[in-house]
Amino acid sequence: MKLVSLSESSLLLLYDQEISHSVFLQVSQDTRAIKAHLSAHIVDIVPSYASILIQFRPGKIKGQDLQEKI
Repeated sequence: MKLVSLSESSLLLLYDQEISHSVFLQVSQDTRAIKAHLSAHIVDIVPSYASILIQFRPGKIKGQDLQEKI
């Protein structure tokens, strides 16, 4: 998994760039965990086959701090 800062208010989690059941399970599990533990900081979370887009409130948490929590 690789974490990329896209802007001052969004991060992208990148997984193996293949469509497979194991990648799907990992994306699903991580999406649920992020929602459960970081929802106070998250504006939106958008999972796809091999990535998760996380849009957050920069006034509530810095991107670097969110990256450390993930």
